[in-house]
Amino acid sequence: MSVHAKSVGKKPSTPPASPFAKCKVLQARTSDPGIRKDVIKAVDFLLLRHGVATAAAFAAELEVVPRRVGGQVAKLQEVLNVDGYEVLRYDAVDQQVHLDIGKLRLLFDVPA
Repeated sequence: MSVHAKSVGKKPSTPPASPFAKCKVLQARTSDPGIRKDVIKAVDFLLLRHGVATAAAFAAELEVVPRRVGGQVAKLQEVLNVDGYEVLRYDAVDQQVHLDIGKLRLLFDVPA
């Protein structure tokens, strides 16, 4: 049986639902489904990387031009940074995006 024949009829696997996507605080912080989708994608990406990613990797994942990472992070910060707590930040010198996982779990009630 060929490799092609084995893959026919199989459904592509879908990634498991993000626990962050179900967060009530997130839903309350933004009603725009497009922004919510970007926030979820960014958080899930950074969680897989223990809270840190290069600007280039972050840009590739969120499908933005690398020089626009700072602006993209600023947009996401409007949702994620709550009451003066810096959950998401961009270090332009080191070209890294940082997610404070502890603050995310505390402020958004995301399970460990």
